[in-house]
Amino acid sequence: MEKDIYILYNYYQVLHHSCHRPYSDRFPPSQALQKMVNDMMARNLSPKNIRDAYNNINAAMKKAVILRCVAYNPCEGVVLPKLKKYRAQVYDQKLIHQRLDMTRGTALYLPVFLCVTVGLRRGEMLALRWDDIDFYNKLLKARNNTVRGEKGYIFKAPKSEAGIRDIAIGDEVLDELRQARAPYTMDAFTYGAGFQNLGFVVRQDDETPYKPDSMTQKWERFLEESGLPKIRRHDLRHSNATALIQAGVNPRVVQQRLGHSDVSITLNTYTHVLPEMDAAAADKIDAILLKRA
Repeated sequence: MEKDIYILYNYYQVLHHSCHRPYSDRFPPSQALQKMVNDMMARNLSPKNIRDAYNNINAAMKKAVILRCVAYNPCEGVVLPKLKKYRAQVYDQKLIHQRLDMTRGTALYLPVFLCVTVGLRRGEMLALRWDDIDFYNKLLKARNNTVRGEKGYIFKAPKSEAGIRDIAIGDEVLDELRQARAPYTMDAFTYGAGFQNLGFVVRQDDETPYKPDSMTQKWERFLEESGLPKIRRHDLRHSNATALIQAGVNPRVVQQRLGHSDVSITLNTYTHVLPEMDAAAADKIDAILLKRA
């Protein structure tokens, strides 16, 4: 029941921000929906956001037809914008090291580090607690996501089972996390009963977690102030996945680490890497089969 209420609230958010004009007061239903879509396109909303709004209305209208609340579904026949496939901008090893060096000592360092080395989503990273890190078994346990609720942000399990996963982490990542935990442990010891022991890995000075939008704004300000080319914060996650695929890691392992529900999502997202892998495969075939001893 709680999950259903959360989903309905997300539907409300999409429609409230997208469909703010009383189209139905001035147009027949089908024309009103087409007018809504056209206006959203004119306001430069992304095709994905437009389709999200349409899909929510379409789902409601389909149910209304089944319940005989309406005679037909006015969404039928509405022309939608074509989805544009986004090609992620990714950092290579040199740029990753440069960005880490530039953010070291700031509130951005640990979020950037977790994105490029573990590939966490923004919401997963902000919901991560120290209890989710198994230092002995070298595992990071992704168990929660940060989502917008009716009264602010809340922490919930991912929507798909694939999002709940254990991610193996190496010794260098563990060392960085140990260093990041040291100030937290020191604060807990120093302030004693007055310490707000919330346990978040990425935290503000008052121990509370960052809001997702606030973290994104920090990243965008960093890029602007440093004069660096703009790249989405989410593309840091893409940088992690691209590096894994280029290193020859099995796509199914990459899928599991990223929390994709299907390996086809992983392969479709990172098709730009495949030609390089194909060329490498050709070289390997030459080396294995054709070179004489």
